[in-house]
Amino acid sequence: MSKVYAERSVAKKHIVEQCGNCNLKKNNNGLYNHDSIVKVRKTIKGKLNKVFLDHNAGLGTIKLLNDMNNTINMVKTNQIISVENVINDAKKEAMTVSAAACKKEKYADKVKPTSTTREEAKREAERQNITNQTIIGKKEGIIKVLKCLVGGDILDTVIKIANASRDKSIDTTHNMMSSS
Repeated sequence: MSKVYAERSVAKKHIVEQCGNCNLKKNNNGLYNHDSIVKVRKTIKGKLNKVFLDHNAGLGTIKLLNDMNNTINMVKTNQIISVENVINDAKKEAMTVSAAACKKEKYADKVKPTSTTREEAKREAERQNITNQTIIGKKEGIIKVLKCLVGGDILDTVIKIANASRDKSIDTTHNMMSSS
């Protein structure tokens, strides 16, 4: 399990390093330059797009920037995939696929679950947990990058609880860089 949690800090460090060259300029009036904001956003978007995730069909972690809920931005820090989850999900999926096959062809063979042994399920659970921690690390890294770029004063309304005494959980900040 330590490999799983190590991935979180590696992912955070990676996105911070990748976006370290971002520079958010202000104009003569002390306001942020629109072109600079667009450039920073494109840089972050490009870096997130290059992070490969098994269950995201080539879109990297770019879905972290979406307003709409999806499998990437809905990952929570306390979300743990267990061996039992993997086995049960594999059985359900096999039953669903088998039922669909039987509708098409009356005597179709039943589909077997993808994870049939505890060892297979353990490996799959670890893979999914590593993916989830990569996503959490990227979320944390993006917030760190934005804090460095614009400062906490501007982000406090998004990342702090109402009385500003502490940061919100990373689980509640998934829409802060929406694509609007």
